[in-house]
Amino acid sequence: FWLKQSSGPNICLFATQANPHPANVSYNDGTAYLWAGRGQVHVGGTQMNGMDGWTGWQEGDVAIFQFCSTARILKMFHTRLQRAFSISNVPDVSQQLRLHVNLHGSHDCVEITEATYEEACAIV
Repeated sequence: FWLKQSSGPNICLFATQANPHPANVSYNDGTAYLWAGRGQVHVGGTQMNGMDGWTGWQEGDVAIFQFCSTARILKMFHTRLQRAFSISNVPDVSQQLRLHVNLHGSHDCVEITEATYEEACAIV
């Protein structure tokens, strides 16, 4: 799938396993793995600013995501930056993953679609 940010700098997209006792703030939940605005990356709910060179979202960004359950890696290819980012050691919960979009600003919006074969091949 891909994400297109239409407006607002603080949109977050991440995979999280089902949690019967989630944190009050979703991105701080121990099951959250995400790339957010202002260079924030959350790994297992722990904020790691600028991890792997991540700088954050801008209006019009397009990203292609892939989760490899055998390698336990969440990958994202970012088209504006023309590079891939990854979060390793995601728990092996491929049957329980959820997609979560946190629309922070009042005019934030995203479009989520299935990746084409060519887009999926961009994540190597």
